[in-house]
Amino acid sequence: MANGARRLQGVGSLLCGVVLLDGVLGAQVGEAATYYVATTGSDSNTCVQAQSPSTPKQTINAALNCLGTAAGAGAGHTVQVAPGTYAETIDNNLPGGTSWSAPFTLEAATIGTVTLQPPPGALRCMLIARATSQYAIISGIVCDGVNTSSDGIKITASSTSGAASFIRLQDVEVQRAMHQGILITHSTDNEIIRATVHDNGTEDNLDHHAYGITVYNITTPPDGCIVRNNRSYQNGAGGLVIWATNSLVYNNLIYNNHTADGNLLESPKAGILVGDLSNGVKIYNNTIYGQKASAGDTGIKVSEGAVDTEVKNNIAYNNATNIVNQGIGTILAANLTSDPKFVDAAAANFALQFGSPAIDRGETLSEVPKDYNGVPRPQGPAYDIGAYEYVY
Repeated sequence: MANGARRLQGVGSLLCGVVLLDGVLGAQVGEAATYYVATTGSDSNTCVQAQSPSTPKQTINAALNCLGTAAGAGAGHTVQVAPGTYAETIDNNLPGGTSWSAPFTLEAATIGTVTLQPPPGALRCMLIARATSQYAIISGIVCDGVNTSSDGIKITASSTSGAASFIRLQDVEVQRAMHQGILITHSTDNEIIRATVHDNGTEDNLDHHAYGITVYNITTPPDGCIVRNNRSYQNGAGGLVIWATNSLVYNNLIYNNHTADGNLLESPKAGILVGDLSNGVKIYNNTIYGQKASAGDTGIKVSEGAVDTEVKNNIAYNNATNIVNQGIGTILAANLTSDPKFVDAAAANFALQFGSPAIDRGETLSEVPKDYNGVPRPQGPAYDIGAYEYVY
């Protein structure tokens, strides 16, 4: 025993960042490890055992706690979750990485098969609000907020642990949250990619609380965010609020928002709303459709006070009003508000038919090298307008 203890002590003195959890020696910093979670697992399995898919943890939180929230604790590591429904909340305990080359990843083993459904009384599916939660990827998980009383996923700051940043939500689905589906506030350099956000904001009367995706703060707007290749539909007020600076919004499908469930039908809302304090926001190659529950609704609205917004290559069609600009220094170019000849808008298929007036009519935008489906732009002599590139 004494020799074994000395050997362990020697390992600890030679290696920085050794993690000791559940009474066993866990993965060393710099060694990429995968921790497994399954509904058939057990949280009594040690963190070393949880690195085998045959002896997983039972809860996502137990696997996250194997890594902890120290700076860079999750760098290169992955928590992989097997299909099933998990009745828990991730409450500000997300590990972080050190760069996009060494991120922490929380992923569904198969996209769309893992549902995080917090129990009644929970505020939300996920709260990410500490400075050490950075360079983290959340992939393929469904947030079902049916039992929650606030937003689905919130990325923000706290008074005690600083602001999260460099969070990437990809291939997630967020549904049935009382307020916003996804809320980013007091936080910078975050990315929302290929998310499906729908049926949120069902019981809220505040303007910015009932949108599918909200990137927002009225004093210090989020900076450097990317919102791309997402679907946002059937949310209480609108699809996207971008009240931010130096942020890029492209290849998004925003449709059929401002629902009766939102209790907001008497006041005008926008499919995409660029907020008052925004500066340098780029709205490129989006498709906005069916924002017309109120006579004052708009497809894209650039609010009074927004500065240097660029609105290019967007289709805004079949909205009460398609585009409204009240901003300062706004550039509007190559946007289409007449019939774009979608394949089947009633079935939410917003691809372009042959002969569409959106084909080859857009500006070349280096920030948008591919379309919603990953098809390279352009396919013809020029970029197409809207989220889809027509393939000849």
